[in-house]
Amino acid sequence: MSAPARPLVSLAIVNWNTRELLRACLASLPYDSPAVGIEAVVVDNGSDDGSQEMVRTAFPGAILVENRRNLGFVRATNQALARASGGFLFMLNSDTEVREGCIERLVEVASSDEGIGAVGPRLLNTDGTHQRSFGPFPRVIHRFFPSRFEERYAQAVEERVAASPDGLPRVDWLSGAALLFRRDVLERVGPLDERYFMWYDDLDWCQKLRRAGYQRVFVADARVTHHGRQSGAKLDDRRLATQLFDSEYTYLRLHAGRAATLAVFALRVGKALVSLAAGGQAARSEAAFRLGYHRRHFRRFCLAALPGREPAAGDDD
Repeated sequence: MSAPARPLVSLAIVNWNTRELLRACLASLPYDSPAVGIEAVVVDNGSDDGSQEMVRTAFPGAILVENRRNLGFVRATNQALARASGGFLFMLNSDTEVREGCIERLVEVASSDEGIGAVGPRLLNTDGTHQRSFGPFPRVIHRFFPSRFEERYAQAVEERVAASPDGLPRVDWLSGAALLFRRDVLERVGPLDERYFMWYDDLDWCQKLRRAGYQRVFVADARVTHHGRQSGAKLDDRRLATQLFDSEYTYLRLHAGRAATLAVFALRVGKALVSLAAGGQAARSEAAFRLGYHRRHFRRFCLAALPGREPAAGDDD
């Protein structure tokens, strides 16, 4: 009798000018694992650092999709998922390295219960310290004291890890830096929402999992090193802040509504006005930027209807 076929895990990896980090990421995958098969799908978003040639020469078995320009993390991820053929799909940032046994453990948990929609490993910083891998769904009150709520939530989850016999706590959202799920879940819930360029797309998708009745499970004993925001670090601070604001307000309008979005707008404008009146030169400059952003985007996020956009997964550019 022949041995059962190994489940195939397709990794959806988006790259933008992180050649050496991408090399380390691809090299960390368990190609020789007796428990799982590996298919790497790399979508390059118009890099100019030689990333494409590196993948072709160093990892010829990888599927490489080359976009002529940066289509954004979300759209490129959907491209990768559309090209994947595995029964398990693993969204993985290019600035990560998978620890031994991680993917096998995630597959084990994801296949153990049809009610599990997605699983995520423990993320580690470059120095080995813990990085936030999960969190509570954002609410308006969280915007007033964000760190306090997030730290309290993280502590509660870690207490459940320690107290639980299986160490598999259910959480609100899991980080999209390393997120594994079954193909049937994606087919039911649908791809990522391309109204996000990047950021908050993982929270949005976890909300869709929640509404579909799926659990999101933190797998504490599966580990991935995440070097953290390497593509985003190539953006100037104001452009990065603009992308973060855009994504956060899109999320709030979709999942909390117009009134909540208005409340957060008012909070941010009020803080900026205080800094503009009483802060130092750097604080006033930052406040002026924030006030300008909120003035320009007030109608877009607080008054107008958000435009709908169907995912263009697999549409190479």
